[in-house]
Amino acid sequence: MLQQILVAAQDKQRIGIIGAICPAKFDEQLEKDIEYLAKCTQSKIVILDDIFMEKQLKNYNTINSMA
Repeated sequence: MLQQILVAAQDKQRIGIIGAICPAKFDEQLEKDIEYLAKCTQSKIVILDDIFMEKQLKNYNTINSMA
């Protein structure tokens, strides 16, 4: 994942937002590395991890149970 971001980051005009999605807990060092890249490229960052995914699943189940 980090290598893909590094390749894209070589052209700073190409990156406006860095998004990382993982249905498990992010490795703390990976998260810090992505945050550093976002800072270097002056990009925004969005990390969707296990906590975010759990919330989305709960919302999905709540909506579907009402139908």
